[in-house]
Amino acid sequence: TLIVDTSLMFNGQSQAQRVIQDVNRLASYGYYRDETEVEDRGRAVLAHLSASATVDATIDTTNGTITTFASLPAADLMAVGLIARFTNMQVTVGAEHAIEQ
Repeated sequence: TLIVDTSLMFNGQSQAQRVIQDVNRLASYGYYRDETEVEDRGRAVLAHLSASATVDATIDTTNGTITTFASLPAADLMAVGLIARFTNMQVTVGAEHAIEQ
């Protein structure tokens, strides 16, 4: 069960990382205009992994970057969850892209 839960956590982390990179990339091209749109889309796409996912985006026009982080409860990614230490963890991913002009 430890191997299954750990594998599922890493799989969920990989999926979440891809989602955040995709949403960030779209925002860097101007498809999403503000932080709220980025966060809403990120949460919507991550909903299949966790209904409790949080997404925080920052568009910094001063240095020309968009930075987005997502956090998901590890327990939402596990099948069994027998090890309490893992069930209390958060899986966090992030991405930063340059804003295209």
